[in-house]
Amino acid sequence: MGKLRRKLVDGGIYYQGKDPVRGLALLQLYIDTQHHPLFDKSKQEIGPAALCAGKMAYGIKDYSKAERMADLALQHIETAKDAAQLKIYCMKMLMKTEKDAVIYINSLLALHEKDRSNQNYVELIIQYYSDKGLADELAHFVDHELENSPRNKMLWALKGERHMQLHQWDTAIDAFKCAIAQDSLFLPAIYNVGICYTSKAIQLSDKHKEDKDKVQIDSINSLLEEGKVYLERAKELDPARHTVDWAPPLYQIYYALNDKRAENIKKLIKY
Repeated sequence: MGKLRRKLVDGGIYYQGKDPVRGLALLQLYIDTQHHPLFDKSKQEIGPAALCAGKMAYGIKDYSKAERMADLALQHIETAKDAAQLKIYCMKMLMKTEKDAVIYINSLLALHEKDRSNQNYVELIIQYYSDKGLADELAHFVDHELENSPRNKMLWALKGERHMQLHQWDTAIDAFKCAIAQDSLFLPAIYNVGICYTSKAIQLSDKHKEDKDKVQIDSINSLLEEGKVYLERAKELDPARHTVDWAPPLYQIYYALNDKRAENIKKLIKY
């Protein structure tokens, strides 16, 4: 009987991609019979069975059952790490109240501290703060993460975006350049550096709208030239504009600098 019962795990795994409801039922039967007198002294594989069952339950959107299976798998050393990740995904899907949200983010932060190599936790934390509109909390988290992961281009990009929103152009530029230092083909960061230089030039121009002297004009043009370098690089990397629409800001720069290429770029802009 013990050998036959082990077939339930094999069957559950077999049906995982074919018929998850049937596979889940087989694994559930294996788990439910663990304390039966026929099997309570035999070797058990509850952790792997529960983890597999939890993943199948999650796949069919039975998040409550998936969470119960994750809790069971958490009790076993060999499956605890993967079960913790499954558990947090279940908590995310089952989150309804503000209290649930607090428990979720605190659990997520705790898991991240225990397993800093798991980028899924980082992405979930960023998504939570972004979805909730918690800009200060996100900024604090990103700054803290950069202390431990200074080569993470996505974190530098997030920092740059935060300072862009605050119109702190120099800080944003520095952050995006740090992102580019990790990946010279990081298109969104390249594009955003160009936008920051352009925005800084516009801000300076508006500030001295009525009384620009030669020094201020030179400063504005210098900023535009800097922005042009990055936007032309974005154009080179993404000529079809699938990722970033470099045409409007590049046209703006060419027009301001009396560059004859402005007319060609203007034809690409959809009004």
